[in-house]
Amino acid sequence: MTTVVYPGSFDPITHGHVAVIRAAAEAFGEVVVAVGVNPHKAFLFTIEERERLVKMATAGVKGVRVGRFEGLLVDYMVRSGFKDVVRGVRNSRDFEESLSQDTYGWQQALAADIRVFYVPAKSEHQMTSSTGLKVVVKQQGDAAVLAPFSSIQAVQGRLLKQYVYGVTGPSGAGKSYVCRRFAELAAARGLELVHVDLDRLGHEILQDAAEPVYAAARQRILDKFGAEVGLETGAICRKTLGDKVFGDAEAMARLNEILHGPIYFRLRERMRGKAGIFVIEAALLAESGRCDVVNNNVLVVDAGEDVRAKRIAQRGGLTPEQVRLRMGAQVGAEGKVEMVERVVEASGYGAVDRLMNEGQGVEAAIEAAFERMVERGDVLGDLGMRTL
Repeated sequence: MTTVVYPGSFDPITHGHVAVIRAAAEAFGEVVVAVGVNPHKAFLFTIEERERLVKMATAGVKGVRVGRFEGLLVDYMVRSGFKDVVRGVRNSRDFEESLSQDTYGWQQALAADIRVFYVPAKSEHQMTSSTGLKVVVKQQGDAAVLAPFSSIQAVQGRLLKQYVYGVTGPSGAGKSYVCRRFAELAAARGLELVHVDLDRLGHEILQDAAEPVYAAARQRILDKFGAEVGLETGAICRKTLGDKVFGDAEAMARLNEILHGPIYFRLRERMRGKAGIFVIEAALLAESGRCDVVNNNVLVVDAGEDVRAKRIAQRGGLTPEQVRLRMGAQVGAEGKVEMVERVVEASGYGAVDRLMNEGQGVEAAIEAAFERMVERGDVLGDLGMRTL
């Protein structure tokens, strides 16, 4: 087994970095990820934070350990007895810069026999960089294709002072009540918490959201479900549309396909320029494949079937048949948990929590779930959630 060194600033680590680390570990057996210390360069994260983020991102890769170096890389190599370096290169400019650095390195004492292996980036990572990640996150963009969720969550906290958490569950489980209680608990702790209900965003899009992107979504709904779901004002009649989609899985899927993109676009717009904990209430968070929006950190709220049916009937003035159709139109809590668990396992990051929102002791259970959210959320202490 050969030990190779993969140097970098990793401010923070991206998918491109992880791809090189994984390839090097498979090829050589052991990789030392050497995080650079440079007191003359302004980093977003401290050396300790960058090391921690590297460890989090590579936890599932065998043969990886993390170190740090200051000064010339070759001096670190000679001092530590390492002979081989791996460098990832995205383009010709990367290669030229790396070759220049390595040429200077080979001229140093005892460094002539150090070998360098250049690993070209795969096509999907050729435009990926730590700088690009920070730009996308700062502009409230979707960064899931650029970096591990641990890095994204850390950048969101450091640059935006934001932490995003998902609350989902079947209809009638009491998601909105739990979110309201979270807001009250946050206020008691001196924390800023913003509750965003994606159903409300959807209603805004169906009613009077004026931007062309939302008008186009309403037109697509009219095209798919008929002019009878439209009102003279240009809005969509939710009741008429609901009669068409509840109980019809294919119709519901078509509606969700139209609305999911605009809803999550509106969510990003709603979050822009705000700081704090964002609790995103979304009944279809798992089914829509958008757990990435909350960095795979999700609470699934549930209640017994009879309790949920009663709540739905009281809330909407629906007939028993309408209640039955509405309850049958969604995946149950167990199915939602399984979906979230799969994306957590696949990405190596995130957590799914569960809350039974009924019966005695429910308030204590909500408080415990809130504390778990806080513990999970503030990775690097940027929101001050652990110090209050």
